[in-house]
Amino acid sequence: MYVRPVLLSLTALVLAAPAYPAIAQTAPTVAIGGLQGIPVADAMTMLLIDAVGQIHGITLIPPRQSLSGQPVSATWTLNGTVKQQGKGWLLAIDAAGPEKLHWEWQGDDLADAIGKTCLRLTSALKISPTPAEWQAVSKSVAAHRGRAGWDAALAGRRWLLSNQPERAAERFRQAAGVDPARASNWLDLAKAYRQAADRGRWQPPFFADAINAGRIGKQELEAANKATQLAPADGAAWGELALAQALAGVPGPVAEATLVSGARVDPNLPDLKLAAALIRDDIPSWTQALATDPPDQALLVYTGARAFAGGDMATATTYYTQVRQQDPQSAAATFGLARCLTNQRRFPEAVALANELTKNFPAVGQWLLGTIEQSAGNLKGAQTAFDAAAAAQPGTGSLVYFQGRIRMLQGDSIVALQHLRKALELDPNHGPSAYTIGVIYQDSLLKPVDAKPYLQQAGRLLPDVEADVARRLRLIGG
Repeated sequence: MYVRPVLLSLTALVLAAPAYPAIAQTAPTVAIGGLQGIPVADAMTMLLIDAVGQIHGITLIPPRQSLSGQPVSATWTLNGTVKQQGKGWLLAIDAAGPEKLHWEWQGDDLADAIGKTCLRLTSALKISPTPAEWQAVSKSVAAHRGRAGWDAALAGRRWLLSNQPERAAERFRQAAGVDPARASNWLDLAKAYRQAADRGRWQPPFFADAINAGRIGKQELEAANKATQLAPADGAAWGELALAQALAGVPGPVAEATLVSGARVDPNLPDLKLAAALIRDDIPSWTQALATDPPDQALLVYTGARAFAGGDMATATTYYTQVRQQDPQSAAATFGLARCLTNQRRFPEAVALANELTKNFPAVGQWLLGTIEQSAGNLKGAQTAFDAAAAAQPGTGSLVYFQGRIRMLQGDSIVALQHLRKALELDPNHGPSAYTIGVIYQDSLLKPVDAKPYLQQAGRLLPDVEADVARRLRLIGG
């Protein structure tokens, strides 16, 4: 086995305080390859981009004080090793400071291994450069390196670190346009698309983010396909393609062929295992995918959703709770857990989660709150929440439908019809609105002739109510 000394030896100063402020101009900086004053977070990002051997000697240039004006007192020293292990790499980092930490990451390529470790480091140091700082550093580094598209790729990495995948995708598209033969540009682009689509994949299909997720998923698929064409021996590219196909619902035989091709390169890739679980949907695939330490958050969310769909609320609750313990900000886990708690009639807990979700996803959070209040029997509270959801995302037929349906349940048929007709105007193929209008005309207003065209429309659009529609039409005489 070949062993190469790690090319990272960094001493970083951070505040010795329980909560670290965002550090900007006064942050610790480093000198790399003759460039002076590069923020530590940017140096970490550079390690994601550069190949082995490109970074030599990192020199600390400490600030006199932190952003808060307090003296900087805590010192962290990092050392580690890089080992080639089979077809992949193992990166081990030891950090010595106020406490001792040990991080390891195994990846198909060294850049990925270094990158994931650097993400952990950046998070631990709580260092966040400003966009202006990043732009200046990005231009300087690009000029120094002189590689086509490198500045755009570097900026894309910065946006990914900042959890802004849409902006990252813009820059990776630029990098791929300048240097289309570089597989890493397309792989980075696919990953950015996946993160952007993940914002909406957990949401009901009538929300804007969920609609965008379908569009972005197709772009993710194209970028991942390009990466495998340019780098057929790159396991990470095959893993990304397999995931993109699984999430886009690509037909089984095509997706299975990708799994086989990826397994020839590296059968132990986590993304490949996750894709296999989603594509095959069998117990062995899910068991193998979950046998990682720690399990992938996305897989835990999908497993929770799978259990929820099967009616196993206890198992779904366990998985969603595990994700929230790792990441309390996970919107997908928060949404899923709230639905589980609602089904278990744990309404106060579910309401608290819905209110939490509303802060960043107002339409989804209010809609979820409406479903919880309705399940709890609080129809007036549900009406208020559904009205707020429709106001947060105007022009959405499905949300206007919920406004109408909740009024029907309260016995206000006239106002309910106003909302339901509006829902059909916004979405002429919205079957639930047509069906509910037909039911109101037939059952509440006793106008079967008016009900008939709406029931016929619902029968064409909603296979699940086809039998009930047929029964109602027989009663009407049609």
